[in-house]
Amino acid sequence: MTEHAGGRRRSAAGLLVAGTVLATGCATPHLDTLPGLARPVASASDGVRLDEGDQAYSYRNIHLVLPKGWSARFSDDCLTPPDAESGRAYVCPPTALRITARAAKYGQIDPKGKDLSSRDGWKRPWSVCPDAATTGGTAPQGQPETVAELGRRNFTAVSGERVESAAWILRCAGVRFDSRVWYVPEVDVELSVAAITDMEHSDGYDAIARSLDFSRYQK
Repeated sequence: MTEHAGGRRRSAAGLLVAGTVLATGCATPHLDTLPGLARPVASASDGVRLDEGDQAYSYRNIHLVLPKGWSARFSDDCLTPPDAESGRAYVCPPTALRITARAAKYGQIDPKGKDLSSRDGWKRPWSVCPDAATTGGTAPQGQPETVAELGRRNFTAVSGERVESAAWILRCAGVRFDSRVWYVPEVDVELSVAAITDMEHSDGYDAIARSLDFSRYQK
């Protein structure tokens, strides 16, 4: 279940790097947390940047940071940027960052993440044309008009696991948007967004993925 906002803020406040000085009356651009929001012994050494307005968040003991304005108002595994709309109550919108535990076990991706190198690697059961989803209509399930692969990358999660990621540019019903997937083979957890339609929030998706902490997660 989602932790209450107050609890998230207390957790983040309790993980400030020793020596950080908060001068009375002075604005602080960011707070640096210890490596791992779940516990300080996580294996990364550079910690996580926590800007003003950001919130520590936990889903099934997967810990991460939600940028300012982001929320989980549709469901605990559906992280939405500011002003996200679904068109239907309680339906996770295509612009949301979805968390999928046991993604390979359920056939969503192969266990080593090789699907990320595929032209069709973006496809998920909820992959839809953004306009169709937000207006409540029936989303087309066919191929988009164009698909451009942006390639694969990898980085290390806060708790030390390798994160594989890939991105695609799609055009569907005349609408151009990005689709991205992040997969952590060691723990079989995937993050994915079907449609990034507002590039103003583009960095937020990657920032969440880079804050992942699995030090308390159990498969």
